[in-house]
Amino acid sequence: MRLRLAHLESLYLRMFIVICAAVIPTFLGLSFYVYLQHDYLVKDAEETTLRFTNLTAHDEGWLFNSTQVLLQSIASTPIIQSREVPECHEFLANLLKNQTTYVNFGVIDANGDAVCEGIRNANAIHTNFADRGYFRQAIATKGPVVGEYQVGRLSGQQMIMVAMPLTNPKHEINGVLYAALNLDSIAHNRHEVQLAHDAHMAILDRNGTVLNTIPETAGTTGTTLSDANILALTKEKHQGAVIITLQDGKSWLVSHSFAGFDNDPQALTVIYRQPVSSLLDATNRSFWLSVLATMGLAAIALLIGWWGVQALVGRNMRHLTAAAKRYRERQFDTRIENVLSGTEFKEIGRRFDAMASELGKQQLQWAASIQHQKGRNRILRMILYNTNLNDTLAELARFAEQQNTGTVASFILSASDGNHIESCIAPNLPKRYTRLLIESPDGHDVGSWGEAMREKRVVVVPDINSSPHWTNHKDLIPGSGLQSCWSHPIVSPDERVLGSLTIFGKELRGPTLEERQSAQVAAGLAAIAIEHSRQSYTLRYQSRHDMLTGLYNRASLLPSIAQAIKNASSTHGQVTVFIVDLNGFKEINDTLGHSVGDNLLVQVSKRLCSIESIHGDIARSGGNEFTFVITDNCPVERIRKIAEGTLGLLRQPYILDGIEVQISASAGIAQFPESGTDPNALMLQAGTAMRRAKREGSGYVMHDASQEDPEPGRLLMLSHLRKALTANEFILHYQPKLDLASDRITGFEALLRWQNPTSGLVHPQTFVPTLELSDLIHPVTLWVIESAVKQCKRWHEQGLDLVVAANVSARNLLDLRLPEKIEEVLTRHDLAARFLEIEITESSLISDPDRSMEVLKRLHEIGIQISIDDFGTGYSSLAYLQKLPVDNVKIDRSFVVEINQKKGGRSIVSSIITLAHNLDLTVTAEGVEHDSLLKLLRYLGCDYAQGYHLGKPMAGDDVPTWLRAPHAQKTGS
Repeated sequence: MRLRLAHLESLYLRMFIVICAAVIPTFLGLSFYVYLQHDYLVKDAEETTLRFTNLTAHDEGWLFNSTQVLLQSIASTPIIQSREVPECHEFLANLLKNQTTYVNFGVIDANGDAVCEGIRNANAIHTNFADRGYFRQAIATKGPVVGEYQVGRLSGQQMIMVAMPLTNPKHEINGVLYAALNLDSIAHNRHEVQLAHDAHMAILDRNGTVLNTIPETAGTTGTTLSDANILALTKEKHQGAVIITLQDGKSWLVSHSFAGFDNDPQALTVIYRQPVSSLLDATNRSFWLSVLATMGLAAIALLIGWWGVQALVGRNMRHLTAAAKRYRERQFDTRIENVLSGTEFKEIGRRFDAMASELGKQQLQWAASIQHQKGRNRILRMILYNTNLNDTLAELARFAEQQNTGTVASFILSASDGNHIESCIAPNLPKRYTRLLIESPDGHDVGSWGEAMREKRVVVVPDINSSPHWTNHKDLIPGSGLQSCWSHPIVSPDERVLGSLTIFGKELRGPTLEERQSAQVAAGLAAIAIEHSRQSYTLRYQSRHDMLTGLYNRASLLPSIAQAIKNASSTHGQVTVFIVDLNGFKEINDTLGHSVGDNLLVQVSKRLCSIESIHGDIARSGGNEFTFVITDNCPVERIRKIAEGTLGLLRQPYILDGIEVQISASAGIAQFPESGTDPNALMLQAGTAMRRAKREGSGYVMHDASQEDPEPGRLLMLSHLRKALTANEFILHYQPKLDLASDRITGFEALLRWQNPTSGLVHPQTFVPTLELSDLIHPVTLWVIESAVKQCKRWHEQGLDLVVAANVSARNLLDLRLPEKIEEVLTRHDLAARFLEIEITESSLISDPDRSMEVLKRLHEIGIQISIDDFGTGYSSLAYLQKLPVDNVKIDRSFVVEINQKKGGRSIVSSIITLAHNLDLTVTAEGVEHDSLLKLLRYLGCDYAQGYHLGKPMAGDDVPTWLRAPHAQKTGS
């Protein structure tokens, strides 16, 4: 008895016995009835399949009708009627975006030549479609038509065409508009779920060519259906469903319906076929279910089955349901195998437990991955925002420790000479460790990191105490229980060793694969941080210093003077500005060459830096002009002694390429507050005094406000400039700007010129500085912008969508009404703001940064593009770049010209481009004088270029002719 009961342990067997006891009598009673209903069921199946093919045919008909409506809408648009090819191309291309139903749209003229199409194939204009059936049929029927299967000549894709004739106002056919249907849009897969598992559906064109199948059958699209019996159905006049024997010898239920337009109703044929054997099985099963649902015997079977399920399965199902709820709440520590009964349910329980265990592991891995990504993003943000390098690496060390549980991380940075340790960042190691390492004379060769840096490979030390790497350096490891370590070299993209990441473990072991990978990621992030920090420092240094002498440049000197004035104002002190200009420097350059002249400037700068009495900043403020600031409260006599000593020192002989050369210098001196109260005023007065000293040959001159020269020449120049403005003597020339990505001229910079009736064309350097120091700059700037906008509008009316750029000065940026005035100009000439670009210099922000920033923001809100001119020469290039509403930076021509002439020139330009792109700014290079420089800038990723190689400044009316000339294209090649 026990043996017999053992066979009944399976719950499935018990349930089967119970259900059979209830259901078998019912099936016996109904079997005979099913047999009698066979013919009826077959007829019902035929009607069902025919309705299905009719539905599919209706869907395809709807697709054709909707395509017809779409084509009629397209045909009615002015673009199609006017046959403007570029606009037609763009219009049809826009229709193709973000949809998959159509492969192409196109217009063909009455001769069969392509006019325009949506995919913008370069061969479209040279393609003739007069041989295509849909073209001939559309011309002949004068109505919408559906073509046959074909492979597109333009797109190269399989398709079927829907076309309609185009007519002129006289209702004469002058072309054909077509839509190329993607074959995937024929018989959408939404019908697939309605097919029986062994049923097939095919869509054929009028020639019997397969357009699509459900389910999809590889290699059938574009082939002619081989079965003659089915092909014969496509020639019939009416739809229907029949049982026929096909080539495989089996009986199939085949139904067919047609789709098309009213004038061509049989353009497509929908064929549905299903084996009769499976059809009857499916029909019988459906019939059984419907009969069982209505019979009382089924109710008895359900009651018995329900009792059996509750008795045998209910308890286990409740446990499984509760477990599933806990899984949904992410309680993956739930285990249920031991609480279930029955062989099958225990197997299910084991599977559930295995799944929960795996999900638990995946949840932990996912959480760790999220934390890892957050840490990386945090480090990358610190790098992007130029956070202090030590702080970034300290955070990165903590990040590495989080990824490697039970470890301590440290970064060792190699000095630029590669022979000693520059710094060590280890936030969780005692300072003694970092101090001893940096002070160690052989710190670069200590421990595992020394070998890692020398050999550029990962060095693993499972046991520090027994490792030869640590034999003589165990005193560097504090008594913190660290027993193992592994070191990863930190290598730059150009294979320079920047340092090492060393991770110490508290156990005797090597790193796991995951630990090595996470450490490698940390080392890579460290390389990015170090390189970014050093490049940022280099850019900051270069933006503030003269690259030849290493002294401050003029732009960085002005804020230094401003700060000195601010400090002196609070203490009632003095600020003294010296400007020293070398006499005869031009002759040395012309006679001995520019390299000798550069050597002289370097030696002069060294002598100035050696003067102990100068405690302020020293700058090279011009070609052969040096400026230094003294912030001490010096009496006049001491100032004179400093001036005499400085000039005497500069008069001492110089050895230049083996030649002894002696030069003199002239100096001008101005003091705050006697000579002025702002940096520009002091520089102006010191420069005036220097020029006076040069004229008089007196060596130096101290500015005296009581004897100030009214400078009649400057006043006369201002008078002439006012007259020039009223007499329309100012003109604008325009220099082209090349888009390096598209090799197209996209805009022009407006350059102010003075056509004096007496002197002819006056060089801008002669009058622009005087303009910028007077209030006359405001009306002149507005005249420039008005003239440039007017010229740009004329270009647009000639079909040239060009952008025009105009310069504004520091004084203009102090005018809070400037944005309103410019907006009025744009409105008056009906020019969109995006076609105007305003160029500013970095130094223009010095006098009043807050007001200048407000003006720039309002200009940018209007839609005007803002560009920083002469980028890299001013003090604000890094401090203000992130705050300014800037769209473009223009690299100063001094950097571009010297890109291949001076060490680091290429790196400087590349760094500026990279920095600008990281801030979503475009970059324009000025001073492009030859083709090789243009190619190098394109290689470095520069966006735009200007220079005489691309085009010299020209009159605005000459621009259209110049753009049509062959050289306008060749310059960008």
